[in-house]
Amino acid sequence: MNYFAHYYFDHKEDNPYYNAGLVLPDFARSAAGNKHINTSLEHDFTLQPHFFHLNEGSKQHYATDGFFHNTPFFSHCTHFIEDLFVKHNFPKDGQRFWFLSHILFELILDRVLIQQHPQKLDDFYTALRQCSLKTVVDFLALSGKDGSDRFTKFWNGFLEAQYLQYYLIDEKLLYSINRVLTRAKQPELNEAQALAFIPVVHNAEKEIAAQLPTLEKEIEAFRLK
Repeated sequence: MNYFAHYYFDHKEDNPYYNAGLVLPDFARSAAGNKHINTSLEHDFTLQPHFFHLNEGSKQHYATDGFFHNTPFFSHCTHFIEDLFVKHNFPKDGQRFWFLSHILFELILDRVLIQQHPQKLDDFYTALRQCSLKTVVDFLALSGKDGSDRFTKFWNGFLEAQYLQYYLIDEKLLYSINRVLTRAKQPELNEAQALAFIPVVHNAEKEIAAQLPTLEKEIEAFRLK
């Protein structure tokens, strides 16, 4: 899942550090050190409540991702987008469709959820602003990652730009796709691909919105296990 979907499906009211933990594993990709946050560490709830909640939120992130990527919803939507690439004559030109469909799907899922629940996006940013960056960096240091440089810049930039709001704008969504591709050391979309990208987005958006109740049922069943 992408940032907002993690918050939307798993957030807890009035628990900003837990909610920050829900996106921290993705945020911390920018931090040097271990690939993943070490969530096996025990943080005393009484002595270190913020660390405890950051850790619990991070655990939930990994659990939800592991579940989500194996759902019928994920399989259906990513294959649907791959078919859209073919239908709309999207030039391949060095792109791996399976990878691109995965990225696009997760960003459009966020886009659909933001369209339907704009107030929750404001709540998401409010939760992050309520967290002390120093506390988050100290937590990462204990968890095997260095949050003192690139992570700090990412955190501050994410809060300042609030670029998730721009997922609703086609050109900004394209920019976000290219940022992800660059970080993954993949070529950005060229002019012809960008032109074919828009109808793919609009058709994928309609399908994901229509299928969203299926995902909600799958997540509810997952929680009950």
